[in-house]
Amino acid sequence: MPNIVTVPVDQQASNAQRIDAALEKCDGEHVTIIPSGFPIEQLWIEDPLYALINSSSDRQALLLEDSTDKLWAVVMKKDHLQYARKSYPHLSVRQSLKDAGISARSLRPEEIPFQFDQLLAQARSEQNKGNFQQAAEIFEYIAENYGNQLWMKTLAAKALFNASNLNRAADLLRHINQKRPITETLLLEAKIKREKKDFNSAIELLKTARQILTSKNDYMVCTEMNEYAT
Repeated sequence: MPNIVTVPVDQQASNAQRIDAALEKCDGEHVTIIPSGFPIEQLWIEDPLYALINSSSDRQALLLEDSTDKLWAVVMKKDHLQYARKSYPHLSVRQSLKDAGISARSLRPEEIPFQFDQLLAQARSEQNKGNFQQAAEIFEYIAENYGNQLWMKTLAAKALFNASNLNRAADLLRHINQKRPITETLLLEAKIKREKKDFNSAIELLKTARQILTSKNDYMVCTEMNEYAT
């Protein structure tokens, strides 16, 4: 259980006055304002607090997930809130922050700790459910925001192929095979070429795949490759 400190206030006190009273008792470097009735979720404070602590930007606050105009929940540096309240005590907390030049924004996905792992697990879950298009979109989002582009684009291409989105899959595979071809991506692009009746391009891709296998002294029979050749 967290250490709870109750702060007595007048029953007729406004929300701003209640927050001002609580602020005087806060010892930490960061504070969170949570209105009554706000939904409690897993990591509801930890994620935006982590992002705020590690942010290079100053004079900003981060909204909690599910924050709305009616249920406005935010985490910020305590000294920012103190400055805003001392400078504009007659205004609401939200307006005093704004007038003090402290902006509140939503948490960006790339700021969430371990978001890469969470997104990857989500994509694989969609894939296991047969939602290949959704899985591909998540894989591509990861590639654009978290690196590992060749790996993520390979996974996206495979999901797109299973979703019968051959054009987008072919675009990704062409990019991958121009940069760092492997047998898996070459065979998949060849399969798409065959689906599109572009047999000459499919054969060239198969030849490249065979060369890669041979250069690695890998002499196992590739049944899928033999199928293309016939």
